[in-house]
Order: sequence, then structure tokens, then C-alpha cells
Amino acid sequence: MNNNDLTSNIKKVLVIFLLLFIGLISYIGYFQLFKASSIAARPENKRLWVKRNQVTRGVIYDRNKNVLAKTVEKTELNQKRQYPGGESFAHIVGYVDPAYGLAGLESKFDEELIKYDVINASIDALLSKLNFKEEFNNRTKSQEKKGNDLVTTLDWDIQKAAFDALGNNKGAVVALNPKTGEVLASVSKPSYDTNNLSEIWKDVNTDEEGKPLINRATSGIYPPGSTFKVITTASALENIQGITSKNFRIRGKLSSIKLNP
Repeated sequence: MNNNDLTSNIKKVLVIFLLLFIGLISYIGYFQLFKASSIAARPENKRLWVKRNQVTRGVIYDRNKNVLAKTVEKTELNQKRQYPGGESFAHIVGYVDPAYGLAGLESKFDEELIKYDVINASIDALLSKLNFKEEFNNRTKSQEKKGNDLVTTLDWDIQKAAFDALGNNKGAVVALNPKTGEVLASVSKPSYDTNNLSEIWKDVNTDEEGKPLINRATSGIYPPGSTFKVITTASALENIQGITSKNFRIRGKLSSIKLNP
């Protein structure tokens, strides 16, 4: 092999190594710039759960300060949450669990529920340091970090009434305040108890007939049906004179309809 062949082969090897190096840098750069945040946020990321559990999750309330979710026990990798509303609030409140991830309001407001108020904590720590006796007595205690609480527009009584009224039927009930758009109740059935996920998960996850994990209030495909009658009735009351005393023939039968404006 002459020198020209040797030089040519060395150049080819260098080109190959250069291409591989560019490919490696591009691969790492792509994940760092575009995929890092989504990968870090994956439920199976144990480091994320450790970071999340450094702060005690905030309490979730209804509009009247009835507790919908609270932490009753905390470890390094998990916080045992208690859901007093049980099945009636399962889909709207959701759950948080290292094995099954997050759902509902627990997922939507996860960052707020674990957001630690550093400013207020620093002020409390400063005031505590000014009290030397208290500071000395608490020298071995670690400061408890508490996330923000969440007050929803849900109403405990309306939610329970809607849940009971739906009975054993499959479907959803949503109650709104028409003046403000506030969600007063959001029910989906079949439901499940979020307090016992580890015990019931296999059953609810394999129930192909009932599909209890589906939130029918947000993911169900239902026609508007009789809900649209509210609009037509309101229009009739406003625009048709004497509508409250008129008779209408429905399906061949004479029916008397009384509308109270």
C-alpha cells in the first residue's frame, strides 16, 4: 500500500467518524431541546416523584370548603391521598399515584398543588430566627413544605344528588351556573373508588362493558337531545305571545303545556 492509498483510507475513516459524531450530537441535542421536558414529566420517572413528594400536596376543596382530596400520609416516593367524596367525585377530582399516574384535577393542577411559597416560607424562617429560643428548640426539625390549596366551583350536595339521580345508568350529568359558567357538578357512571386504586385497578382497567375509567362527562359522545329544549323554551317565552296557555298536539295526542316565565 502506497502513501496515497493510506492517506485516502485515513480520510475516509475520519469522514465516517465525523458523520457519526455529528449524528450523536444531533441526537443528544434533539432530546435536550425538544423532548427533555416531556420525558422528565413521564409518570414512571421516579426522580419526578421524589421531587413532587418533597412538598405536601395541597388540599382540594369544593366551593363550600368541603374536602375533596387531602394527604394523610407521606413517604419519599408517595403521598397517600384520601378522597372523602369517593366514587361520586372520582372522574372530576381524579387521583395521584406513582403506579397509575395522575388524573382529573390532581393532574390538571399538579404544579399548583405542589408549588411551594418560597417568599412566605422565607419570611416565616426569618421571623423564627429572630426568636432565638424557638429557633434553638426547633434546630433539629426540618421545615414542612406545603403546596397550595385548590378551591373549586364544585358543590358537594349537587354532585351527590346528580350521582344518586343517575342511578345504575351509564352516562354523565353536568350542572353549570348559566350566569358564570361555573361547573357545579360533573358526574360520570360507571365510576370507581379512588381510595382503593391498587385493589380495584385490574378490574376497572379490564371492564370492557362498563369502561369506568372513561370520564363520560368530557369524553363521552352524546347528542344534545332535550338539553336544547331549554333554549327553544326560553325563545318561545320571549317571542310568542300567550305561549303559556296554548295547546300543542304531540304524536297525535292533545297535550296542554303550561310554561311559567
